[in-house]
Amino acid sequence: MVKAMDDDKSWDVMDKFIDEYFAMRQVIDSNDQLKAKLLLSIYNGGQEGIIASKELTKIEVKTATAPLLQKIEEDKPYTEFAKHVTESSDTVDVGEFAKIVKNEHIIIGRNRLFEWLRKNKYLMSNNTPYQKYIENKYFEVVETTKETAYGTKVFTKTLITGKGQVALVEKLRKEFGVAA
Repeated sequence: MVKAMDDDKSWDVMDKFIDEYFAMRQVIDSNDQLKAKLLLSIYNGGQEGIIASKELTKIEVKTATAPLLQKIEEDKPYTEFAKHVTESSDTVDVGEFAKIVKNEHIIIGRNRLFEWLRKNKYLMSNNTPYQKYIENKYFEVVETTKETAYGTKVFTKTLITGKGQVALVEKLRKEFGVAA
């Protein structure tokens, strides 16, 4: 009836009617409305009640697991990296770690990684870790000896632990904006 009229008031009424129709359809099609309908079928019993109970269970399970599945997808890059770390040895040197982060789509290289570690105060200027990171088990320092033309020399080597690898990859991802 409103459509037959052609003045501003009739157009306003028509717009309101259309908006309310779609709002009503949204409520009818919503999970809450479907749940109420299923609960009524369950209450009435019989074969339809059994089928409705199964359908309601499916909806409830899907609703409950959706956030968990989303969290799994969000955490997937971290779990993949942790899997790589656990498959490797306990500690790796910085050069090997640069190769590991390359697999995580962080292309930094050994020298730039050393520079980044110094800039972010993980390592001192001589590439030895600060004591707090050794105590937090991010790094280990081992002594190695090498024979030189002038005799045997003792050198130190910085190794990154599994815990340090996970923490550093997370920091590198944040800084370099890598999305997995």
